[in-house]
Amino acid sequence: MKNTFYRPAEPDTKLFEEIIRLMRGDLSELVSGKVEKEEIVSYAGKLIEDAKPLPKNHDLLFWGFAEPETIPSDSRVVYFFTPSYLAISMLAYIKLHGPKEAVELEGFDETLKKGLMGATARSFSGAGHDGLIGMIRCFDIFAEAKVHKFVDAYPEICPTFTSLFLKTKSHLEQKLLSNKVIGDYGEDYNKEADSVIRKMKDMKTAEIIFVYGTLLRKNKNHERFLSRAKFMGEAVLPGYALYNLGGYPGIKTKKEDHVKGEVYTVDAETLKRINQLENEGTLYSLVEVTVEMDGKMIHYVGTYFYLNHVEEKNYIHPDDQPWSSKNSKKNDLVWYAAYGSNMLHERFMHYINGGSFRGGGREHKPCKDTSAPRAKMAYEFSHDMYYANKSGTWDNMGVSFLDVSRPGKAYGVAYLITEEQYEHLCREENSGTIPGADSTWYNNKVELGTIQDIPVKTVTNIRVLEKKQPSQKYKEVLMEGLRENYPDLSEEEIRDYVESRNS
Repeated sequence: MKNTFYRPAEPDTKLFEEIIRLMRGDLSELVSGKVEKEEIVSYAGKLIEDAKPLPKNHDLLFWGFAEPETIPSDSRVVYFFTPSYLAISMLAYIKLHGPKEAVELEGFDETLKKGLMGATARSFSGAGHDGLIGMIRCFDIFAEAKVHKFVDAYPEICPTFTSLFLKTKSHLEQKLLSNKVIGDYGEDYNKEADSVIRKMKDMKTAEIIFVYGTLLRKNKNHERFLSRAKFMGEAVLPGYALYNLGGYPGIKTKKEDHVKGEVYTVDAETLKRINQLENEGTLYSLVEVTVEMDGKMIHYVGTYFYLNHVEEKNYIHPDDQPWSSKNSKKNDLVWYAAYGSNMLHERFMHYINGGSFRGGGREHKPCKDTSAPRAKMAYEFSHDMYYANKSGTWDNMGVSFLDVSRPGKAYGVAYLITEEQYEHLCREENSGTIPGADSTWYNNKVELGTIQDIPVKTVTNIRVLEKKQPSQKYKEVLMEGLRENYPDLSEEEIRDYVESRNS
């Protein structure tokens, strides 16, 4: 990455355009993560040195090829503002990602601040009838440098720039919603604007991913999901720690720690399949990170961040990484899928810790293992839930059962617990006993599939029982459980679901 910006002694539009082209290449090289630290420091120093203030306002810095008043209005955007947009984008990127030796250069923060202020001078717009396409081209530069991430991290460096950037981004997004990104003469710029806005979206369609668990080479999910992906190399993820979750690991943020793994390039279809494997959005979240590979920092890499609680006793030291089957303790784990009152976490924990729920109903015996579930997630059944039997805990009225005799749909919650806890819960669902075949309670242990190769199990009755309406108290607890685990459901949808089960 060589310094390509300079101001030619004589005006030469072809030379100006070549310098801008080279600067755009500099930006692409910078964000690739393949530039050595010394080169970035040198480049940042040259940008600081080349920044020039307006004669009339020294609080505005630019990297234009001449004084703005000497450049025709229609050329000012291209030859004065465009190189300035490129320069501040690179400085913003360096501020966000380092190296610190560049950020600590004398005048770095002041140059960035005044450069950002200068960039607002014409509200990011093009000249005349090219105002809209000029704005899109400006934001295309910002998008490549991930300036939206910089604005999120450092809104206070130049509040004027932050405000204008967010306002302009929102303006383009609103126009896109109605397909109205149209120029003064009817030019359709929707495709160009959509491309720019997509580049600024959060990490959901990663092209490069860092894996650290079952997807690693020689581990159980690698062949199925990554056999056709391009292996880029082994890498380290700084600032995170690895935890044993049973049959698979998860990561949490932790300063001064790191996780060992591998980096792959994947296509959209592969990423979609991996998102499904990882229960993205429920069990894990695909987040954007920076990893170190072969001594270089690789930015904008996707990885899967574990969303639930972890226990420090399950921490895996880097010396014991990368993850392998020897770390796995999946054989004693099960996902217990609840579809009734146990959807509410408070209610479920009385089956683990013992005691009566809110001081009413039967007193439950505690499990020998009273540890909390390792994970919890919303889980939709492919069978219907219905109300039957008479429960003394619930005013001698009906409670939930699952009809596994035919397809349907029901809302539920899956808890990752030990096999011992599951067996204890099955007994407690039957008043502490093992029910016989003729029991009208929960005498059927049903395996529903797997999540991360761990079985999903529930309990119901072998037969479809005569339906009985539940008490209002029971329905209120079901609705609490749905609100807790399905925040996107409206109150009307929750009430309709609970009320309609026996219709």
